[in-house]
Amino acid sequence: MGSRSLVEEAFRDPYKLDLKRVSRTILFIDIKGFTLWTEKRSPNTVSEMLEHFYRSAEEVINRHHGYPPNYLGDGILTRFENPDWAISAALDICRAMQTVLLPWKLSAGIGIAVGEVMEGLLGGKDIRQFDAIGDAVNTASRLSGVAKPGEIVISSNVLQRLQEPPKVSEPYEVTVKGKQKPLTVYSLQ
Repeated sequence: MGSRSLVEEAFRDPYKLDLKRVSRTILFIDIKGFTLWTEKRSPNTVSEMLEHFYRSAEEVINRHHGYPPNYLGDGILTRFENPDWAISAALDICRAMQTVLLPWKLSAGIGIAVGEVMEGLLGGKDIRQFDAIGDAVNTASRLSGVAKPGEIVISSNVLQRLQEPPKVSEPYEVTVKGKQKPLTVYSLQ
């Protein structure tokens, strides 16, 4: 769902942008070692790399029916209505990142979680954007943090909801900030 589609839907349904609870699959991409890398680079070099990273990921996200991404420094957050779309996008993003990040001696990790989020217009008085908040968002972010370079880590509930499960590792547990119990996760193979 591109931003143009969202605007068109909002014209047809004025409540489309209202904050509401919905089920979404959240995909979070994080560049590994970015802060250290930036310390040795000029602002123009960092900007050039990020622009290429954002543009490449956005093309893949759009192709797989993702919502317009949020750019968070060295991270990208997006959401999908269908977990199979998120998995396909993540696999394509990993392939794209080989050509985008490898020349800079960088790589990315991806985390995917699914669950109920609150989605709609969020922000202050003057600046608002269509966004999502909730446990699935936080979990996807944490999973991207534990993902190794080039790895896609998915929560167990993502695997359970897939119509076409991909090849995955044996289940393993990770402890992440904000969770009392370890999460059972899988790495895509």
